[in-house]
Amino acid sequence: MGNSGNEHWQRQWYDNTPNALWLGHDNWHESDCQHWLFEITTALSAVSEPFVIIAHSLGCVLFTEWAAHNDSDYLVAAFLVALPDRLGENFPPQAIGLQNRKSRLTGFASMVVASTNDPYGTVEQVRQFTLAMGSSLREVGACGHINGQSNLGYWPAGQALLVELLKSDAVSENIKYVSPVTVS
Repeated sequence: MGNSGNEHWQRQWYDNTPNALWLGHDNWHESDCQHWLFEITTALSAVSEPFVIIAHSLGCVLFTEWAAHNDSDYLVAAFLVALPDRLGENFPPQAIGLQNRKSRLTGFASMVVASTNDPYGTVEQVRQFTLAMGSSLREVGACGHINGQSNLGYWPAGQALLVELLKSDAVSENIKYVSPVTVS
């Protein structure tokens, strides 16, 4: 909700990554799940080379909703940061139609990164979703919602986790370059 500002690590990664694609929305203040799914489907259908999804917060929920009904021959990994609990007390009421899917993420590697004090989802809830999705989980300590207000800057520790994901056995060793797609 509201997009990622310039202080957000995700925006900084995007600004410093050649060939990256930023998924923007017509309306950042109210989610329309069907429209947002249309936007992500349209954006990803234009990608014709191996790519990794880098999603934060509602972007994680949007991506898992998309992945429950779609696939891509080029998607090799998903890096999901600060997955919120759709049923949690702090979940934005204007986020209409987005759900936490407990379906498996298959056909690509995935990693969920969680903070121990995220106001939008408890670590216990994130662990349950991560297990159900078949993803790996990395807990990064008390980093709030892992956003611009967390004062992480470029977030080198996050970059190291992304590299870990991309070097995992689940990602093909034949892929030499992966285009990032950020979903906010």
